[in-house]
Amino acid sequence: MTLSAKSTNQFVHLLSILVLSSILAACSAAPQEPETIVANTIEPSIVPTDEPTPAPEIEVPTVAPTIEVIVAEATSEPTLEPTPAPTATLAPAIETIEVTYFTESQQEGPYYPTQKLDDQDNDLIEVAGQTDRPAGNELLLEGIIYDATGTPLSGVQIEIWQTDANGVYLHPQDPTTESRDRNFQFYGEAITAADGSYFFRTIVPGKYEPRPVHIHFKVRVEGQEVLTSQMYFPDDTTAQGQDSSVFIEVTSENDVFLGTRDVILRNEYPAFHAVTSGN
Repeated sequence: MTLSAKSTNQFVHLLSILVLSSILAACSAAPQEPETIVANTIEPSIVPTDEPTPAPEIEVPTVAPTIEVIVAEATSEPTLEPTPAPTATLAPAIETIEVTYFTESQQEGPYYPTQKLDDQDNDLIEVAGQTDRPAGNELLLEGIIYDATGTPLSGVQIEIWQTDANGVYLHPQDPTTESRDRNFQFYGEAITAADGSYFFRTIVPGKYEPRPVHIHFKVRVEGQEVLTSQMYFPDDTTAQGQDSSVFIEVTSENDVFLGTRDVILRNEYPAFHAVTSGN
């Protein structure tokens, strides 16, 4: 029997379906491998600990590196040293004395200077404007001025006036004043120090009749005259009978006479007592 072309195509199509069905049945009967499940990989977290992290090892070179030393160039500016604090100077201590006398007051006399030289300091030998030294023996006169309690007085004025070596005053009433030694000062002033001391550089005055050799002096407190008197020399016999409180204690050294005469006033002047620290 001869098949037509249409029948042939139908037969081939049916055969293909059968073959495909067989294949699918065979695949369904075959055992299947289990599916592989890949789990999520979780990286562990880093938990910090209290232990210190070890320091990384440092490779030490076998040859020490060369270090360049730079020396600073010295400057010419000096190094400033701290200024030390000044040391405080204490005033001399007050040394009171036991009062056994008061300096006697005496008359001023007729020759208190009416005209004083411009130079009125406590050095009567060195006169401003003069180059020569006056005639006579040099006398260094010093002492301490006390009040009635025996306390030395600071800052008070003592002034002296006297004749030159020839017994001549610088005064218009002295008839011989034109012949005076013009290298002598005749008058001087001093202010007592913290310990009450005073000092004059002068000459031993010359004598004129009938008076003994003497030096006039005044003491002023705040400009007020509190004592006027005279000083005498113990080797002058014509001065005998004067009060002992007005004699100068005299010694000599290398042709220079050293004289001392303390003055004790009859009044107390507390405002002029020397001030000291630490007492």
